[in-house]
Amino acid sequence: MARYLACYLLWVALSVLGLWVALAWRAAIVALVIATRVGVGIAPTEGTTAVAQVQMVDQLAVIALVLLWLGGAVWLESHLRVGVARDRLSSRAAWIAALLVVLLGLAYMLSSVAA
Repeated sequence: MARYLACYLLWVALSVLGLWVALAWRAAIVALVIATRVGVGIAPTEGTTAVAQVQMVDQLAVIALVLLWLGGAVWLESHLRVGVARDRLSSRAAWIAALLVVLLGLAYMLSSVAA
């Protein structure tokens, strides 16, 4: 019972970290769009403004990232639960945490490069 409690506490913690990663990637995507599309002076298409284009990319990024996060959270619960059954919970959680930290670092790096 205690192992499953640890499993679900890790699931919540890693899911929150995953949400942080998704938010960081949203900021990175918007910063890259602003730096590469608007900052270079590429004219927006007829009938739209550069701000509207950035807003559209932002909204699409939010939808895509939320769907990825939700799918990842569902997969993570199964992955950690199987880890409990195979007595590999800590190693599975550590690999996922390391992956999320690397993705978070990449998002912040891209944001700083675009700024």
